[in-house]
Amino acid sequence: MTSDQFKAKIGAALPPICDGCTQATTAGGWMLGIGKDSPNKDLAWEFIQDVTDGANMVPFDVFFVRVPVRKSGLAQADAFKADPYFAESAKAIKVAQFPPFVAKYAQIEEPIWTAIQSAIQGTPVKEALDRAAKDVDAILAAR
Repeated sequence: MTSDQFKAKIGAALPPICDGCTQATTAGGWMLGIGKDSPNKDLAWEFIQDVTDGANMVPFDVFFVRVPVRKSGLAQADAFKADPYFAESAKAIKVAQFPPFVAKYAQIEEPIWTAIQSAIQGTPVKEALDRAAKDVDAILAAR
């Protein structure tokens, strides 16, 4: 799909919020790391530096219509003008948070995303989030 076809078919928006609530969204994706037993730590570090360098990443992100993850990439809005998600993604990055490092997060994630989908489909935001909070409380209370 071209970026124009993608934009015509799929929209972009931050998750809905309650009146008076603080906007937030999740950050995610792959993390780069070097294992302690890596036999090529210097080469691995060189690779990470090369692939995350803005001079290399911005053309890659533009070509594959990906959201830049570095401030230097975000500052190049003109490079991303064909990206149908860029404007909303740039807003989302300002309020993005990584999921908490909680053992039960994999279980907690489902009611949260279900609430977001429910709100998008018309359930009052407070009602959807209250339902998710109740479900999350139950998950956290279970042993």
